[in-house]
Amino acid sequence: ILTPQEWIEYLKTAVSTVTLTSNIYYTTLLSDYFSISSKSTPLLHIWSLSLEEQFYLVWPLLFLGIIKLSQYLKILSLTFIITFSLIISHLLVQNNPIAAYYLLPSRVFEFAIGAAVVFLPSIQFQKHISIFSSILSITVIITSNFFINSQTLFPSYTALLPCLAAACFIYSGKYFTGYYLSWLEYIGKISYPMYLWHWPIIVYLTTHSI
Repeated sequence: ILTPQEWIEYLKTAVSTVTLTSNIYYTTLLSDYFSISSKSTPLLHIWSLSLEEQFYLVWPLLFLGIIKLSQYLKILSLTFIITFSLIISHLLVQNNPIAAYYLLPSRVFEFAIGAAVVFLPSIQFQKHISIFSSILSITVIITSNFFINSQTLFPSYTALLPCLAAACFIYSGKYFTGYYLSWLEYIGKISYPMYLWHWPIIVYLTTHSI
């Protein structure tokens, strides 16, 4: 299926995957995320897992410092981290969009928005407010798919909308459940393994011209 050179490139991506540095490797390898040779990069999708693990290596150290602060300073510290990363992301995406897309500094704010939910005061939302907030959040996330494309500045401020909507859903979506939503919960449960398998399958089908 692969030529000798393509095997060499594949093995390089495999090593970067095992060492959790595939996002860094692809930053140096690619000139355009949307013009990738799928044949030699069947592990391309693992870059986001490398990014995620890098965050989880750094975040506990930040967390140990933040957890000792007062509630006000916790929120203030997270706001600073989010804002600083967002500024880096916006500046970097204009000068080096590939680096902005793959590297952790310009992505920290996305993770930190989710982490900030833990520090927000617990509120018992009324059922109708919870459901309305959940529907609005999902609508925003789905709508984002229609205007984020290869021409959009991303991550940058464009990533704020789906990230904030996801955080809002997590924070206020307690009552958005039930039998009629079981299909949505099922998709959520299989989304991670689906993500792990989708790109290798696409590569296989592309290679065999299926």
